[in-house]
Amino acid sequence: MGEIAGWLSVGLGQLVSWPQVLKLRCERGDGVSLASYAIVLVSMSLFLIHAIAIGDEISMVSVPLSLVPNAVIAATLIHRRRTGAEPKASCAKTDKEGVRHE
Repeated sequence: MGEIAGWLSVGLGQLVSWPQVLKLRCERGDGVSLASYAIVLVSMSLFLIHAIAIGDEISMVSVPLSLVPNAVIAATLIHRRRTGAEPKASCAKTDKEGVRHE
């Protein structure tokens, strides 16, 4: 039962950061804390070292998978704040009548 719960948590854990990655395609991310993501990346990296040291297979899979979107978010925030770059994706909204608004 414990192993099943662990693998379920791997799947659910992927739902946490990917929406933020997608949101950053359309928004600048001004309210997103780069310091928080830096702490998360360091924490996850240390936990990965721990997982490897104790042979925790589930964590050796889940942590790298979770590091990917968090690293993308941090890199995007760093790039935008250093260069002033705007989101590149077209994220026009469509109103009730189907008219697109840029």
